[in-house]
Amino acid sequence: QRASAVPGKKQRVTRAVAAFDQVPSRRADDQTTVTVARRVPEDATVIGIPVATDGDVPRERLDLDRATLEASGFGAKVGETLVLPRAEGPTIVEIGVGPRGALDAAAVRDAAAAFARAAVKHERLAIDLTGVVSDLEARTVGQAVVEGVLMARYRYRAFVDKASEAHLRALTLVTSSDR
Repeated sequence: QRASAVPGKKQRVTRAVAAFDQVPSRRADDQTTVTVARRVPEDATVIGIPVATDGDVPRERLDLDRATLEASGFGAKVGETLVLPRAEGPTIVEIGVGPRGALDAAAVRDAAAAFARAAVKHERLAIDLTGVVSDLEARTVGQAVVEGVLMARYRYRAFVDKASEAHLRALTLVTSSDR
């Protein structure tokens, strides 16, 4: 065991001793809250908006057309992301989900994982599922999103904890009122 040179910083355990936690993800302070809501929560610092390669671009949050997104290098392929910081309000992340006709749970899971990686500096995420993914069964979409985000953001932090990566505290799935 090595003592920390910085006051207030957690002690780093480098070998198995009595205080070593073999399953650090089970600690209460590392829990993630997953909720379903009709609106983006006020404490969300980033919002993911799925965009398909075909059809209309969702306009719920920003007034962007397909030409503008493509000019930015965003083609909406599965797993592609485009981070759009804003002066006020949460950061927007456009998430590529590929063609609407090929959209399935695996594509949603991959897209959600890409969103989680793009938002690695944020603790409170929201993903707006009211647009492009509305053709799939709500339960399937919800499960795929949660799996993708949690798997992409999981880190075994027993030995190394990167300061540049925020711990995921909350994930909100935003759905329409009829789902």
